[in-house]
Formats: sequence, structure tokens, C-alpha cells
Amino acid sequence: MQRARALAVIAHEIPQEVGDIMVLRHHGWALPRAVGYNALASLATIPGALLAWGIGKEVVGVAPYALSISAASFLYIALADLTPDHRAQSSLRVTLVQVLGIVAGVGTIVLVHAVSRMPH
Repeated sequence: MQRARALAVIAHEIPQEVGDIMVLRHHGWALPRAVGYNALASLATIPGALLAWGIGKEVVGVAPYALSISAASFLYIALADLTPDHRAQSSLRVTLVQVLGIVAGVGTIVLVHAVSRMPH
């Protein structure tokens, strides 16, 4: 189970960070500035991880609700802030690439879930 979680985190984080940098680049940031600010923002995960580790056992029952709120927040941000740029695209090719990206993301989630359920 630990390996599946690690794989899921790696499979998420690398494209996530590259995507964050590309969003900053799309809005006119120079590459070194985009990478630097993205790295600085990523440092916030350290205190968050330490806090979660410290109080994790006391709040186990809250985890599903917190994850639901987090997921909904990320979906809202993606739809409200990032999607309007994509709606301006009228090319069928661009739309197909975006749909294939979504399908690949969902497929990756299904694959990681299936692998995590396999007996060791």
C-alpha cells in the first residue's frame, strides 16, 4: 500500500508542478521567476506535512470530509480560473488534446487504485 501511495504522489506532483510553472509562463512570467516562486510556494507543504503527522491520529474521522472539501476547492479553482483560457480555443485538435489529457488523468487514477488493491 505504501508503494502505491508513493507512486500516486509522484504521478501527481511532477505534472502538477510542471503545470503550475506553465500557467505562470502563460501569464508572462520569466522561467526562472516562475520556477523560483513555485519552489517557494511548495515549501508550504513542509509545515503542513509536519502538522498532519503530529495530529493525524486525532483527526482520522475528519479526513474524508477534509479531502472532499479540498477536492472541491481544487475543482473550483480549475474551472473558474483556468478553464476560461481554454474556452477561447476553437480548434478541434486543441479540444481533443485536452479531453485526452483528462482521460489519461482519470485512467492513471483507476490504474493506481487497481494496483493498490492487488495482493502483495
